[in-house]
Amino acid sequence: MEKQYKKLVIFDFDGSSNDSYLAIKATFESFNFRFLSRKQFRSYSKYGKFLRHGLWKDLKLCFHVLSSEFAQSLITHYQLFACGDRSSFYPQVRDLILKLQERDDVAVLFLSRNFLSNVAFRVLMRQIFDYQGIHMDRLYCVKSIHFWRTKGKAIRKAMKELKLQPEDCVMYGDEVTDWKTAWKQKIPEENIIIYGGEKSFDNLDRLKKGKVKQSQIVEDLDTIGDRILERIG
Repeated sequence: MEKQYKKLVIFDFDGSSNDSYLAIKATFESFNFRFLSRKQFRSYSKYGKFLRHGLWKDLKLCFHVLSSEFAQSLITHYQLFACGDRSSFYPQVRDLILKLQERDDVAVLFLSRNFLSNVAFRVLMRQIFDYQGIHMDRLYCVKSIHFWRTKGKAIRKAMKELKLQPEDCVMYGDEVTDWKTAWKQKIPEENIIIYGGEKSFDNLDRLKKGKVKQSQIVEDLDTIGDRILERIG
């Protein structure tokens, strides 16, 4: 019998659920390219600006970014940092997912925008989830979005398949783009939760300039679980 979900919780991966900066920095350095410090990386949401105005002007680096070697190196470093004793996958998010996957009324959707193909991303996430004790097959969907596209289409498709309305959804991310995506899908303001702590991709200044309200921002990962569980009831 097919499950009848009543709620959909949408998780972003990089920065929201995993300290992906470590893997990204190590990957770039493995190709002998200097990467931004964490402070620089976050100070003006430099990830997007760095890509638009820095990396893409360097054809050699652009070639590496688009190559299978770069993607494999990124996977290797994700595995190194997320599947080890000093895991970069946030334990607070792990504990929350473990609770959600035991509920028959909640669907969990993991979305990420990065350089990895959907197949490579799903293989990687299965390894990470296995290490964390999470059963990926109990989640609704795990999907990688092309880096230059938005997550909106995937969210709309999930709502249609699950026969849910925007008010039945909770969006958890860490960037202005996550907030904008949820807002465009008409997810209620109180159901959009944005992590703005020390490891998020967008810092507080960037989030506030992007019109994310203070009530939607959570700086402490320890409170994420309670906030999301409160929203889904």
